[in-house]
Amino acid sequence: MKKTVNLNHNKTIYLLAFSRMAERAAYFGVHTLITLYMIDSVGMTQSEAIVVFSMLLA
Repeated sequence: MKKTVNLNHNKTIYLLAFSRMAERAAYFGVHTLITLYMIDSVGMTQSEAIVVFSMLLA
């Protein structure tokens, strides 16, 4: 019989996965906050704010 290899992940993999997930959540959260700021404080319409923000990303 073949000896099975330990397939458990170590703790660093879970830390890496959590940090990547938090990074993505913060990235898209900032996108939302900037768009909402342009709509509420600057006085743009929703379509104008989306167009301006999409120009910033390009």
